[in-house]
Amino acid sequence: MPFEPPSSIDEARFESACATACTLFNIPEVRKFQRDAARQTILGHDLLLGAPSTGAGKTLIFVLPLLYYWTPGQTETENRKTIFVMGPLSALLQAQANEFTQKGIPSIALTGRTPNLRSAMEACGQGDFCVVFAGPEMAKSAEFRRAVLTETFLKSLISAVTDEAHTLTKWVDFRPEFADVPGFLRKAIPSGVPMAAMSATLPQEVVADIKQKVGFGENVARIELSNSKPNIALSVRIMQHSEESLADLMSLIPHDATTPEDIPQTIIYTKTRQEAHRVQDFLRRNCAGRFPANIFEFYESKVGDRAKERIEKQLETGELRIVIATKALGMVIYLLVCGLFRYTYGHCRDSTILLSPGS
Repeated sequence: MPFEPPSSIDEARFESACATACTLFNIPEVRKFQRDAARQTILGHDLLLGAPSTGAGKTLIFVLPLLYYWTPGQTETENRKTIFVMGPLSALLQAQANEFTQKGIPSIALTGRTPNLRSAMEACGQGDFCVVFAGPEMAKSAEFRRAVLTETFLKSLISAVTDEAHTLTKWVDFRPEFADVPGFLRKAIPSGVPMAAMSATLPQEVVADIKQKVGFGENVARIELSNSKPNIALSVRIMQHSEESLADLMSLIPHDATTPEDIPQTIIYTKTRQEAHRVQDFLRRNCAGRFPANIFEFYESKVGDRAKERIEKQLETGELRIVIATKALGMVIYLLVCGLFRYTYGHCRDSTILLSPGS
């Protein structure tokens, strides 16, 4: 029998799930919007969530319904459920799967980086994982439908989530699967299983498009948080040199810096891949003799998976001091960063510097 949502919530069980979440994620409490969103999912209601700030806690909403039925450490699998999460960036999916697994929630990201991918898919279909992450191309593949969407998987499925749901609209030109997969999932999963779409970027025209593509009705539960970000500051500096020269970028290097650690960790966002390459070359050339070249690195969509993984790890450890990126890096970042040059995409967190032409 497919999963059937309860008609009402067992409050004692729900509070126990919240307490477990606090312990697992080392947080003082589950916030009201997280509780409200989790309740909607548990009751089988579709959900549209707008949480404008990174770190707002969307991820916790994935697992609260899971913890309502099952607690990490339980050896019995009868009450263990499954959640499927689709997202646009392999690195972010892998990071989330790693985090959940470390907390005792068996999770996997099905990506091009996954070792023994076919065996991993079959393990998902056999119910070995509580949370299964995948990108839209993977979710649309014939192998995914055959190996993952088995009777066992679908019987335990309690929620299908599209994370970073604005990409259903914004990225469809170069990743058309984004437009198709939510509708395909709606038809593939049992009718009682709710779907959720979550994003930090939900203007009204995007909301309308998401509703149409996911198949949400007018009565879909909708939760939106304020986009107030009191911990973020924006600083605008008038450029003193021509844009073509890139010379204003040198202001990101403190004049008295003598070691790489003296350079504030910075991400410079550019509009094109070619410009990212050019900025990297500029910094390496103009800092030669003062700092190692490998503390400056570009990150864009055509960088190979292994190189992306290395860059992400070196950002996390602090080995990289300045990364020049297109928006391909935007949703991967978990650490504190500052610094933009010329273009902003809303991905940078904490102090932000925008260099602007004088005109």
